Amino acid sequence: MPSDFTVILDRFVHLGNESGAFGAGDPSLFKGKDFDAPPFSCPNVNPEERAVLFFQSIDVDNTRNVIQINGSNLFGGIPRSSTDSAVSRIWNGNVLLVEAAVLKASGNVLHLGARNNSGGTGGNVDDFGIDNVVIFYKTTSGGIIFGAEE
Repeated sequence: MPSDFTVILDRFVHLGNESGAFGAGDPSLFKGKDFDAPPFSCPNVNPEERAVLFFQSIDVDNTRNVIQINGSNLFGGIPRSSTDSAVSRIWNGNVLLVEAAVLKASGNVLHLGARNNSGGTGGNVDDFGIDNVVIFYKTTSGGIIFGAEE
């Protein structure tokens, strides 16, 4: 079955409530407590098939943060980050399934939200980073074919 992919985010974004939590980098990378990535397209997406979302995360401290596509929660969420006593922050590679009927051919929106330990937006919320977000999906026609002729 043909498939394709779309790059949703190709640069680091910082969510949370402490703009300096990742140092004095580019202030435009700080997105606050909630962030909607620019709309993305999935040309020829087969809405009857699931998709796979790949992304990197860093410094995720709780499991109540939000990750959604088109208002649908992605089960598994943004997993907590590993820690190492010699290194304060470690990047994690993440894979989430996107249920069928969530993706559209165009106008898809990835929503990210930093939350406190109770799942709310008040007070001190988790400060974390997301980067290299890519969605891999099956198509109705065309697309990339791995190991077979169409």
